[in-house]
Amino acid sequence: NDNDPTAYALVYPDMDGDSFTTDQLACGAYKTIPDSPPYYYSVQSDVPDCNDNDATVYPGATEIDGNQVDENCDGHAIVAADSASDRFDGFADEQVGFSMDGVGDVDGDGVDDVLVGAPYSSEAGSSESGVAYLLLGAGYSAEEGADVIGAYYMFGGYAPDQKAGWAVSSAGDFNGDGYPDFAVGSPDNDDVATNAGLASVFLGPITAGATTDSAAILLWGDEIGGGAGKHVAGGGDVDGDGFSDLLIGASTANVDDNTNAGKAYLVIGQE
Repeated sequence: NDNDPTAYALVYPDMDGDSFTTDQLACGAYKTIPDSPPYYYSVQSDVPDCNDNDATVYPGATEIDGNQVDENCDGHAIVAADSASDRFDGFADEQVGFSMDGVGDVDGDGVDDVLVGAPYSSEAGSSESGVAYLLLGAGYSAEEGADVIGAYYMFGGYAPDQKAGWAVSSAGDFNGDGYPDFAVGSPDNDDVATNAGLASVFLGPITAGATTDSAAILLWGDEIGGGAGKHVAGGGDVDGDGFSDLLIGASTANVDDNTNAGKAYLVIGQE
């Protein structure tokens, strides 16, 4: 009975008029559906509206690149790479961004830092010795298109063709001193054997750049072509001793008669 003020129906408010609703509201059936918000619908939308104050945002809407708005309510916004607030450009052929990882506040200034690998870089002084750039977080805002020079500490390979920075990773607090540490992989290092590889672990707090052979902990591969350091990853505290542990991949290592079978080494953290 539309004239009975005690009668009611279940309706759903649509504040922006896009036909998608978020909540249900009991109101009198005699209520006239208005021409301006809030609109009311007698049937709730199958998929809820994630923003009922914007008519361009609703389930199934077309996403707009780079505006950081989730138009279609799928939980993700498209951010175009060229719309990023900061960008770090490498030099010719060094392949900055080949590897990357957030490494925590390794310089102890209260702001987290980022490690970026450039394994084909010659900036450390030798052809393709490779580099890992530590980009410092504190107060940093790069101009779009800025070179990495001036925004980092550099950790470079110390001989030609080592490919330092092929892999980089946080190592957690490897030595348990309260500062985060990080690892740099140089899979073509020849110190033990040709392309046996090396993983260098640098312990925080970091106050300057260095070459990969001056790291506090050096972990060499043990066979020709094994490529230790082609992959590095913080493994967490896998043995429960209070120290973070480290994984090192040697994906082209041979195992018995199995060519390129690969090996993964778990290095246990310690003081």
